[in-house]
Amino acid sequence: MKICLVTLSYPLFVDGISKNVFELSLELAKDGNEVTVFYPSDIPPIRKHYKNVHSCRVFSLGRPLGNPILPTLFYHMLRSNCDLIHSHDGFFSGTLIAFVVSKIKNKPFIVTHHTNPLNYSNFFLKLLQSAYMKYIMRAMYSNSSIVLVPNEENKCILQSMGIKNVSVLRYGIHPEIYKNCTPSRLEDIRDRFGIKNGDRVLLFVGRFVKRKGILNLLEVYKNVLRENKNTKLILVGDGPLMSNVRKFIKENHFESNVILTGYIGFDEVALMYKISDLTVVPSLEGETQCIVLLESILSGTPIVASDLAVFKNLVTTHVGLSSSLGDTAEMSEKIIHLLNNKSELDRLNGNCLNTDLSQFYWENVIKELNGVYHKFV
Repeated sequence: MKICLVTLSYPLFVDGISKNVFELSLELAKDGNEVTVFYPSDIPPIRKHYKNVHSCRVFSLGRPLGNPILPTLFYHMLRSNCDLIHSHDGFFSGTLIAFVVSKIKNKPFIVTHHTNPLNYSNFFLKLLQSAYMKYIMRAMYSNSSIVLVPNEENKCILQSMGIKNVSVLRYGIHPEIYKNCTPSRLEDIRDRFGIKNGDRVLLFVGRFVKRKGILNLLEVYKNVLRENKNTKLILVGDGPLMSNVRKFIKENHFESNVILTGYIGFDEVALMYKISDLTVVPSLEGETQCIVLLESILSGTPIVASDLAVFKNLVTTHVGLSSSLGDTAEMSEKIIHLLNNKSELDRLNGNCLNTDLSQFYWENVIKELNGVYHKFV
């Protein structure tokens, strides 16, 4: 089967959508499909060649509101030879273009709705998002072959808008990456980032944007450090709030305590989980499945996370603790509690390693997705 994937973010970044689409393209190709991925030119090209995966970087005029403007995407997609179009994220303007092309070429159109609506403080942005969802997104989704979502909450949101052709398909993960970390590689990564014996380590993985709660996390860490002086904070990622993060670190003299890695490869992220005591997920909104939770559990690293509805099926007292949304004091207390209670931390660690996440393994996800594809081709 010849499949066109359309995405705003690809390939090797911490961002969950990017990671999901990248791994999806490889798994589809491995399964015998020919895959072409369309993505904006402001993302660096893929340096490695993957069999049956073709990348097409489309000229981008910039990203107003984080949404790439791709004036030539329509032309490139019209010229493409495909059996099916699968676009990612309904808030992405490229998805609307891909939808129009699918109608012109009379091809099945599948869209994965990755992102929940955001609670914009700006009245104009709220109005714009509401109008887009009510009139454009609803019409586009209702006339798509099927809309895939990573969780039940997203499904309920779309169904409440009158969109009926919605089905849940989880994000995929490769368990072996997080389980096969050799002692020598772990020692190397500790040396590289200056993690000493006796240091306690908190880990954050994600984009530096407001909805991920990155600034809240810094306040939380400030509280934790007062009680546990030997605690390091590793921040894996980058984003628009990097300058704010650097400013906070400098003002609080945290240069030797907070480690900024930038974007790093998936293999190195797996090592980061293994050398950490806790993964902290302080997200405020806009989450879907949150790959970070799965990766942390697979690695045996307990979690302290916000009590977002989409997290509740994964973040139970079996693998970690939940904290009230945006409550930095409560999150600080829960982190301090776990750092000071080795037996409980060890219990959670063991529970994480024994948690069955096979429903999220790529081998199972791709079988389910192929079943979806073949319904329409």
